[in-house]
Amino acid sequence: MVDDLREAQLLSPAAASAFAAGSALDLTLRFGAAAIPCLSVVGTPDIVERVPNVLVHAPGLPGALPVPVADLVRLKRVLSFADPTNAEDAFGIVSRAASRSVSELGQAGAESFLVHLSRFAYRHHFLQVGTDRIIDAAETLHGRVRGTFAYHRPSGPGQSVRSFFDVTDVALGTFGGFRHGQKLITRYGVSVCVGVLAEATGAAGNPAVARDDDPPMPYSHRLGAPGATVQPELAALPTLSVGECKLSPSGPHECDAVLMPEMPGRYCHVGEGDGIDRTQWLAGGLFGAVPGAAHPEHRDLHVVGVRVFGAATAEELDLVVTEAGSGVHRRLTDVEIARNSTPRVVASL
Repeated sequence: MVDDLREAQLLSPAAASAFAAGSALDLTLRFGAAAIPCLSVVGTPDIVERVPNVLVHAPGLPGALPVPVADLVRLKRVLSFADPTNAEDAFGIVSRAASRSVSELGQAGAESFLVHLSRFAYRHHFLQVGTDRIIDAAETLHGRVRGTFAYHRPSGPGQSVRSFFDVTDVALGTFGGFRHGQKLITRYGVSVCVGVLAEATGAAGNPAVARDDDPPMPYSHRLGAPGATVQPELAALPTLSVGECKLSPSGPHECDAVLMPEMPGRYCHVGEGDGIDRTQWLAGGLFGAVPGAAHPEHRDLHVVGVRVFGAATAEELDLVVTEAGSGVHRRLTDVEIARNSTPRVVASL
């Protein structure tokens, strides 16, 4: 265990690390005093294993969480062991990772706080790139957005505001060629395009003109959500169109299809009993890869197909790959995190 800790550079007292996974997201992780490991018992009653852990603390958490030494060694490339220079508030990512890891404690196949944190930080990269892109694109629409379609967007817990959107192809096309009512899937979810926000309030029948303080941002309705929101990742992630969905004016209304949750795993076509979709449609459309061939950016990786990961209410699609000389299936996300590779995004808008 001491050799593993030395390899992970965790033998210095109160070691701190600037953690970044494929983005400019930095946060400080503090490890237990002198990185003294503890032992945790994990697994089901009939399969119990004692795993060496190190206690890790992140800003905003009330206490430290155990992380297997093996995870620290595997993810050491995203740990720079220097004070972060461009730290930003990452409490949302930290809290989600902590919640996910705590909910899995003691379960077979449970993954550590650091693993969940790295995946959320990886996903944050798409949010960051997409936000920059839609802000740049929105600048070209100022003064040209005309809202004629009323729809609701959440404004707080259990509350929403009726807003007006420009649903023309010209407006939506500015943000990637999307269309009003178009149903899209990404690796992280299923959404329906609504329109470009014109004004938060307005009278029915009177087109609302965008004000200078209302950025003309594109809104989509994630299936199962209470209303339309800005989803910047749609401007950075590859998407697949899976049909049309009629949106109700001044909706959504009770019983509207968009209020029913839909997971991306619905579009996986599993044929060999291992849960992997080997169709070119999904692997190529969402990941730019060909099942049975080398990965286009990591030539030492062999592409197997696409598989669903995560809980039933938080499904994600990810590419399954094997490394050269190994038949072990791994998530592409985990491989890229371990290599500290920048996630692939679609071409600029």
